[in-house]
Amino acid sequence: MSFNENEDNFMYVQQILTAFAEGFYDQNDVNKIPPNLASYYQQHWQKMQGEGLSDIAVNVLRVLTTEEMQPISTAAISQMINADVFDVAEIMETWLEFLQETREDKQTKYQLYHHSFRLYLHDYSTLPNG
Repeated sequence: MSFNENEDNFMYVQQILTAFAEGFYDQNDVNKIPPNLASYYQQHWQKMQGEGLSDIAVNVLRVLTTEEMQPISTAAISQMINADVFDVAEIMETWLEFLQETREDKQTKYQLYHHSFRLYLHDYSTLPNG
């Protein structure tokens, strides 16, 4: 865990420091997500799901939660999951508050707003297997 990658996320830092102070972490596992932060992320996850996730949204989420995912464009995601780029763009627009946008070579790229949120979604979400 690096505080450099997380220093711009107050909720993350506050919850991690509280968890350390309360003895939540032991020396062998400092990568666990504390319960209060997990609850916060659960609220995000519920909001992302809305009335339910389409197959395309599930596949977009799989791409975004891939190990050490770098920012990626909607076009690249659509190619990876074999979906229409406009459908992918619509999902990204819906999830914008949970994403970090970057501009590279006149192209907008996205990734989940925080590394630990990506881990939460990857490890704890109820994504269907497939």
